Order: sequence, then C-alpha cells, then structure tokens
Amino acid sequence: MEMKNLTIIRHAHAENNSPTGADTDRRLSSGGSKAALKLGERLKAMGLVPDLILTSAAQRARQTATGMCGALGCSPRIIYAHEALYSAQATDVIDIVRGISNDTADAFLVGHNPTVTGALDQFCPGVVESMQPGAAAHIEFGVDTWAAVTPGGGTLRIYLEPEA
Repeated sequence: MEMKNLTIIRHAHAENNSPTGADTDRRLSSGGSKAALKLGERLKAMGLVPDLILTSAAQRARQTATGMCGALGCSPRIIYAHEALYSAQATDVIDIVRGISNDTADAFLVGHNPTVTGALDQFCPGVVESMQPGAAAHIEFGVDTWAAVTPGGGTLRIYLEPEA
C-alpha cells in the first residue's frame, strides 16, 4: 500500500500591519523570513520534500511557502495558492486534501490559525493544543488515494516547533 503524507505548516511570524491595511497583505517579519528558510532546511534534513505545496493566498503564507521551497531545493512551480485556505474551516481542509492529485505522494499545506490547528486535530485528534507560527506537523495516512483520507485517519510522525 502506498502512503500519502501531509505536512501542515502554520505560516511563519508576520508583521502586525500591512502597507495596504488588508490582512491578506501582511508580510513575514524579518525573523519570520529567516524562520521559513530554517524550517525548510530542517524538513529537508529529515527527508521531507514535497511534490506539491498548497498555500493560502495571503502574502505571509505564500512567503513561507517560497522561503521553505528555496531551502528544500524544490521548484517554485510546485507551489499552488489556494484561495479557500485563507478563511477555511478545518473541515474544509479535509475536502481540499481529498482533492489532491493521486500523483502526489507528499504534500505540504501552509495556512493560518485556527485552521491549521483545527485541521491537525481533525486528522490526529488531541495531539497539539495550538500550532505556533512556523510550526510543522507531518502526518502519514495509510491510504492509496487522497480521497480516502478521513478524520482521525492520520498518524502524526513529526511535530516541529519553531526554533528561536
């Protein structure tokens, strides 16, 4: 049986305000940019390199995905900004994950709280109270297709808190 692997990532630390005043335009802080790069390095060292990165369309999430991608050595062409991830509920994430192409074995999902913590709790109940900015949770699903992913059906293999 082929495994499907999902790494859920909360975007790295962001600035409090954006030049436009819109929340979606908030950028990563300088520390957040460094943290995204470091997270990519840590994931690569563990052998976690994605075939696909789904990210919220918000600037800070896209910057986190791009920063990680550079450190992981993967092409930015695997990054897909999914508009629904910005305001998604945890149950929406299940539907988004079920829609991933079966050609993809390893997917990353970059988003926001409370969505990412809620999604992690949907797949692996009770493992983390709240994902911090820059945290990552690597989940294995013992399924052949993404459509077969179910609530409670994941096994948390790695949880990374952001490094100081």
